[in-house]
Amino acid sequence: MNDRVQPPHPPLGDGTITLRVAHEGDLAALDAGGRDPETQRWLNVPVPATKETARATLELFRTSWERAPYEGLAFVIADAVTDEFLGAITLFLSPRQPIGEVGYGVAASARGRGIATRAVELVSRWAFDELGVVRMELRAHPENLPSQRVAEKAGFTREGVERGARELRGERHDVVCYSLLPGELG
Repeated sequence: MNDRVQPPHPPLGDGTITLRVAHEGDLAALDAGGRDPETQRWLNVPVPATKETARATLELFRTSWERAPYEGLAFVIADAVTDEFLGAITLFLSPRQPIGEVGYGVAASARGRGIATRAVELVSRWAFDELGVVRMELRAHPENLPSQRVAEKAGFTREGVERGARELRGERHDVVCYSLLPGELG
């Protein structure tokens, strides 16, 4: 794996969605996403959300490609035809071994359409094929059943519960850990 990773060109896509670098036109959708109760429930987004926190998130997404990949490589999930913001997905790479982890959020208006599953599959394939990743991981809060369904639909195998493994707004909580190996991707 390289220390420096460039955004894929052309952007990753499957005809329904495209995974691209964030741009200024995504600001309003990021602002709305930060105010969404489900997003706030499962992700470490600033609460209360403000236009300033949305701006900071946009800048974090845009500059993720300029920093070492271990801080996370952020993609916007966009409609392949209209370029409408549908969500975001980040690939985190381990600095010590060829392992990746994905995290994602989907806009309220795009939920239930398989958007997250498609994005997870695209990022996983790219990580395996282009970055030399040998294992992908996905973690979800035990009560976040939609996220667990995404993992399973994308071909990930549930490995178990990691007790107290993550922090969400200052509180430790368990996560369900899933994994995917290159030969398991559909």
